[in-house]
Amino acid sequence: MREAKKNFEKLLLDGEMENQIVDMDVPVKSYPDTPLGSHGQNFVIAEIQRFMSSKEKKCKNVPSQSQNVGQFLRKMESEKLLNMDDIYKEAISSAEQDGIVFIDEIDKICSPQNRIHSSADASAEGVQRDLLPLIEGCQINMKYGNVNTDHTLFIASGAFHSVKPSDMMAELQGRLPIRVTLNGLTVEDLFRILKSQNTI
Repeated sequence: MREAKKNFEKLLLDGEMENQIVDMDVPVKSYPDTPLGSHGQNFVIAEIQRFMSSKEKKCKNVPSQSQNVGQFLRKMESEKLLNMDDIYKEAISSAEQDGIVFIDEIDKICSPQNRIHSSADASAEGVQRDLLPLIEGCQINMKYGNVNTDHTLFIASGAFHSVKPSDMMAELQGRLPIRVTLNGLTVEDLFRILKSQNTI
């Protein structure tokens, strides 16, 4: 038995069994976790997913080439060495200290000040009021912990064809103090971008 094991190991190390098909038990991924918030619906969904996961098989048999088995086993064992709690903490800290949030088309939630207010204008102003505490800095309840936005950089952009930046709420303007006006691209600019090797 020991001699057969040595011969088998030698064949494996010499690469003579790389194309052999072997059966491998692969862990089945459960349903993705649902963040538990204040809404009862999230709790119900999470409970259903947990129930369904407990009823399913934890592994499934998958035929694969032996050369792929080693890669899979190394990946699986490497994942076991990871401490997910430390990864979540590091991700939250990175988001808080180095996070950048880009808000595109912010002009869509602005209304001209000289126009008669309608329900759409009230809705747009409501969105601005919802954005205000995020930009000012607050605690956000996320899936893996609370994220503080005190040091997050917020960048907003918009075409502002029919409205002006001054049409935003005064409080929101105060939290976005730096304004930069961009010029439209010319034909020469487009040619230069297309021919540049550094264009991403």
